[in-house]
Parts: sequence; C-alpha cells; structure tokens
Amino acid sequence: MAITALPVVSDQKFLRDLLPEVAELEGECKKDERAYSIARQATEGDHHQVAQMYAERRVRWSEDMIEEVRQANLREEWAWHVYLCTCDVGNVFGSDKLPIFVFTSGPVGLRRIDLPFGEFLERFGMLNVSVARALRYAVWDMNPEWDQRPVKPQQQKKGEEDPGE
Repeated sequence: MAITALPVVSDQKFLRDLLPEVAELEGECKKDERAYSIARQATEGDHHQVAQMYAERRVRWSEDMIEEVRQANLREEWAWHVYLCTCDVGNVFGSDKLPIFVFTSGPVGLRRIDLPFGEFLERFGMLNVSVARALRYAVWDMNPEWDQRPVKPQQQKKGEEDPGE
C-alpha cells in the first residue's frame, strides 16, 4: 500500500475534559458552547521547525571556564507545538471578542494557524494559563514524543488530579 503524506487528526477535544480548571472557567454551558481544539500529528517538518529553536548555540572558552549560551526557552517550545499542530480551536476568544486564532481554509488536517508566529504569541499570551495548557495537552495527546506533563494521563490513577507544572 502506498503511503500518503496526510497527518492523522484528532477528534474535537473539549478543553474542559483535558483540565478541570477549564471546566471551572467555562461553568455550566451547552455542549456546542464548550471550548475545543483539534490537533494533528506533527510532520517531520514540524519536528525540524521545533529543533531549529536550539540550533543557535554559542560556546565561549577561556582558560578556566566554558560557558554555553542557548537562545530558546521551554514555554516558547510549547507555543511552537500549539502553533504548528493545532488545526482548529472553537469558542475561545481574545479580549477583543474575536476568535483567538484564525486558520487557513481547507481540509481540517491541512489547516494551520494563519498568523505569523509573533502575532500568534501575542494572541496565545492573552489566554488564561489553564486554557493555554489545555491547548498544549490536546497537541501532546497527538504527539506523545513532545509530552512534558509531569504525569502522563495513562499513568494517572482515576480520580487523581494532574499536578500541572
């Protein structure tokens, strides 16, 4: 069978199901009013893009010391995960009352956030920390190699809370 270069896409994931804090933020609401995300598996190109964050590295040598400087941080890496692999977000709005992200058109698995990364970071930065974390979790559920939750969902005991970060 031939291999087709189309990524696997998640079902619609309600953010309240990923983090109880989001359910508290939303309160009681109809199912069609709940915040959701659709994510896809990362492609090789996505992995390359994330790896580029760590490509700039300077090492300084002196007689008694070696200093290494990297130009990346963990939260930026997490933001790249959401930026690259989120195909749709619904019922999440910015302070301007507009949908938090705009997406390209086309089949859901091929949609991308239609903003330059800097503008995406501004919009992503408006979010409540729990909502941003739930969006990451939706992406990480599709990309377990990126998952940096302290306790993975499959390791968590029923009824036990996620310690967060």
